[in-house]
Amino acid sequence: MQNVIKSLVFPLTLFWGQVVLGQSFEGVVLDSESMNPLSGVEVILVEDNLTAVTDEQGRFSLMSANGNEKTLRFVFTGYMFEELYHVLPANDIQVILRERKKSAATLREEGYISNADCSVDNPADPEWNIAFETENLKGDLAPDPFYTRRDPSAVIQVDGTYYVWYSYSLTDNTDKTAPWDLNDLYFATSTDGETWTEQGAAVTRGPEGSFDHRSVFTTEIFVHNNKYYLVYQAAADQDGVYNRNFIGMAYADSPDGPWTKLEDPVLRPTYTDDLWFDNNAVHDPTLVHFNDKFYLYYKGECNCMGEAGCRTWCNPVCGLGKQVKWGVAIADDPTGPFTKSEFNPITNTGHELIIWEYNDGLAILQHQDGPEANTIQYSSDGINFEIQGTVNNIPEAAGLYRPNEQKNTPHGGVDWGLSHVLRWDSGPNGWMHIQRFTKKDGRISDMFIVQDTIYMNVSNQRTLTPIYEPYDATQTGVTWTSADEDIVSVDASGLFVANQIGCVKLKAQAINGNYSDSVIVKVTANDILMAQMTVQAEQFSSTNNLDGLSYGGPLGVNRNGLGINFVNRNDWADYEVNVPFSGQYYVNYRISTPTDGAQVQIRSGEKVLNQQDVFNNGQWDSYYRLNGTNSFYLEKGQQVIRLFASGSNDWQWNMDAFELIGEAEQVEITPELESLVLTYDSAFMAIDSVLLLTAEPVPTEITNLNLHWDSTNPQVASVTNGKIQALAPGTTDVVVTDLNTEISAKIVVSVYQILSLAHTGLDIPLVFPNPVNTILYLESQEQEVRIIDSGGKVHALDIIREGNLNAIDVRSLPKGVYYLIIESQVPKAIRFMKE
Repeated sequence: MQNVIKSLVFPLTLFWGQVVLGQSFEGVVLDSESMNPLSGVEVILVEDNLTAVTDEQGRFSLMSANGNEKTLRFVFTGYMFEELYHVLPANDIQVILRERKKSAATLREEGYISNADCSVDNPADPEWNIAFETENLKGDLAPDPFYTRRDPSAVIQVDGTYYVWYSYSLTDNTDKTAPWDLNDLYFATSTDGETWTEQGAAVTRGPEGSFDHRSVFTTEIFVHNNKYYLVYQAAADQDGVYNRNFIGMAYADSPDGPWTKLEDPVLRPTYTDDLWFDNNAVHDPTLVHFNDKFYLYYKGECNCMGEAGCRTWCNPVCGLGKQVKWGVAIADDPTGPFTKSEFNPITNTGHELIIWEYNDGLAILQHQDGPEANTIQYSSDGINFEIQGTVNNIPEAAGLYRPNEQKNTPHGGVDWGLSHVLRWDSGPNGWMHIQRFTKKDGRISDMFIVQDTIYMNVSNQRTLTPIYEPYDATQTGVTWTSADEDIVSVDASGLFVANQIGCVKLKAQAINGNYSDSVIVKVTANDILMAQMTVQAEQFSSTNNLDGLSYGGPLGVNRNGLGINFVNRNDWADYEVNVPFSGQYYVNYRISTPTDGAQVQIRSGEKVLNQQDVFNNGQWDSYYRLNGTNSFYLEKGQQVIRLFASGSNDWQWNMDAFELIGEAEQVEITPELESLVLTYDSAFMAIDSVLLLTAEPVPTEITNLNLHWDSTNPQVASVTNGKIQALAPGTTDVVVTDLNTEISAKIVVSVYQILSLAHTGLDIPLVFPNPVNTILYLESQEQEVRIIDSGGKVHALDIIREGNLNAIDVRSLPKGVYYLIIESQVPKAIRFMKE
């Protein structure tokens, strides 16, 4: 609703000696819905710096020092700020204030802030997704560093000729404080949209003291009923170049002019010290005829004015250091007056305005400075916009080609247009030129499912988004099929539903193009582990360059406030990452590059986990999400992860952050049997003796052994459950095997017959003394001699040759019965006693 002045009473002329009657500003402030009076409204007489507050009847009164035209401002918490201009003294001024309302965008932002999560899951809708490519213009608008041409308007076609308007200045003008300072509005024409002829000035700066004296810039064209309107930014002075400025308007009966400027601005910032999205600036105007009204869309910027709440408003948690959002003001006539909507702000993002008609509503592209950057949105009412898809390589300061007969499709109003490019290789503040952008066809060149296996519990639902190449492909989307719908079913929207425990393969088939891939879905009763670790690129622990390159920066990557830059070929940076569980992970990068031949690797030690070409998106700091196309295994615990610039170009990429995303099944880890350890390494046994052999598992906590015992020569010795029975002289291998794992262990068992003097006819060596205390002598030429105890344990003793005798020192042996084993063609065992 517009401001309403019920009546104005003209002031009385002030003569000497007369009572001052005609210099007061009096009136009432009412609520727009109830029409009840509003008390507590702050009323400011701007030129006199006087303030009053409305009483319980909503009335106010201010006495001016003179009867000149004044500006009245009205500020009331929870209501739209209002301002009246050129007001003469009167005693019955009536002002109606409207309560502020929350747009769909504001409600979304409240959710971002309350959840402390500014991430936006853009819909992947091929009908809405859009990407662009650019090329230089020809003719007078070809790149020329002598001229700065920027912020092109929409392109229109009149009688077969294309027209565009833009900001113009000389690049080397040292009085300029910015490329948009000291600008005029020029226009150019073309017959093909590629080669342009500059026609000269359309709207120039105003005289000193006017609202557009310093600069006129960033214009947009609007055509209605065969009349042409230019809306544009205007700065009265140098402060207006960066801060509080105005929206002006000029009109003409022909696109060639002449143009008549309106005397006053059609829109101003909200001049209040309160925190509000457009209290500092109104920029980038675009005028649209919609719902039989005229909607003036604009970008607002906030100024904190030293307020403590600045973090929430002008440097929001979901912004890029400043609050940049759209507003809209509505009028019944193209020239106004325009009333700002009580739903403002109506977006959460948007450095420039790109808007067109679709169906019965309006579609917009959202560029940088906020959480919803690089989205395409739609509103049926021109106020409440909802995210519909993703925009890639969005053109800077785009001016759309607006056809006379627009196709009624989501992209029907954005097939091509003009945008600008900022360059720094000339002039005191850089220079700019205009280029052409075109909507890409959006076809994919490949499609991947990153994960090899994903996990679900019974009754769980989830979706899985494939990765497409190139990164800015828009004709995406797949159809899913399940090899076993009883385990996991999938509907037409791509929703997986886990029906019962089991394992099944799901296949994705690209809707556009002959590309397919698959993933294994395991439905389990166990818990599922999920991780998403965001690593800020500037938080590296060390960096260097493999070849000693240091172009433009340090040796290795350069750390800045938002990420890393000056990344050269073979630069690397290490990051300490705490991996929460062992399992399969994949990586995403927030990355940007204007060069070809760029590539990024992620490594663990010398192992390359992922290697990706970095797509040229034409800018160093317009970060996009580059999805890894493969998964890799990471062990739980502290890991050193290395980023490596592996491309061929000396200049590689800038990076904001990277993500490691993983999932695994939470299962009880059962230790695996590594080996079996037997009680003895070998055994020497007398005929008819028994030896008990045990097998211990490694690791020791394993309890589910299934042991099988065997003897390779059962005539020598048999074995049952580890119990060895010596039967006849000779040797055999006793083998134990775990039948669960086929892991085995063995010992050699030697069986000897015990000899004594009673064995007549045998060649029995002389052993003395027997019993023995210190030295045992053996009269034998045999060199292989062992001593074992009655349990079969071998004792290592020193044997010294003395003539034809072997002298054996047995002093270390405990008292007991022992056997002297003599290895020969016929093994011999002689019993002796140690005292």
